[in-house]
Amino acid sequence: MPNISKMAHRTKRTGQPNYSVFGIIFAIVGVLIPFVLQCWGISMNWWLSGVVYFAATAVGGWSIWAHATPDWKPLCRNVVVATWFVIIGSLGVYGTHKQYHKEQLQDGDSGLKCQILDIRVGRLNTSEGKPTQDVFVTITMRIVNNGSPSTAWGWHLKATLKSGKILDAYAEIAPSRAIIGPTKTEMPANKYLPNILLENPIVKGDQKLGWADFIFRNANVEDMQRSGTKFFLEFEDTTGNKVSDTIVLTPYGKPDYAS
Repeated sequence: MPNISKMAHRTKRTGQPNYSVFGIIFAIVGVLIPFVLQCWGISMNWWLSGVVYFAATAVGGWSIWAHATPDWKPLCRNVVVATWFVIIGSLGVYGTHKQYHKEQLQDGDSGLKCQILDIRVGRLNTSEGKPTQDVFVTITMRIVNNGSPSTAWGWHLKATLKSGKILDAYAEIAPSRAIIGPTKTEMPANKYLPNILLENPIVKGDQKLGWADFIFRNANVEDMQRSGTKFFLEFEDTTGNKVSDTIVLTPYGKPDYAS
């Protein structure tokens, strides 16, 4: 049976580098780091990634200090160990942050953000200029993407009236109106987002400015133009995550002059 006390004595630092111990420890750390690097692209809890990186950094630094450079001058040992901590620590922070951001996207943050810039509510007229019983709602908006390239589809608008009644409408596929309002504002077809973003993804870091048109059938235009009416816009990204924004009409809102 081996003498444990003699083995313990041989493992003590004697001023000479013990490359066998250093090699074993460094090999273990070397296996852990590529494992974590590979985990950046697959499912792995961000906190687990941080723990593994912390352990790899600490074990590697200790093995360098205790077994690889025991006979070096203190200044040189400190520089080597500090360099190790800076390099591996930086990789750990970057990898953990990237994994955390990925999990946030998977948990419901699609990367797409929508901001309603303007809304116009009015009675829909026929091509001959005769009023109908339908109400149009035209929304101008800005959509930015901070995640992976994504399309947008399933555009839905919910109107909550002052009375509490809720009305629903979906975006027109081929809007029949290009000019609205008493100022005859033209809404260009090449800015109609429900059509454009159906097949043309927004890349990361890009934004789109445009509009969407919704028709509420057999609705009361006065009720929908009333101050306090809330409009909730929602659509889906490529992965099916919901993207939304809300606007509430005020006494000084744009519907005051919509036709």
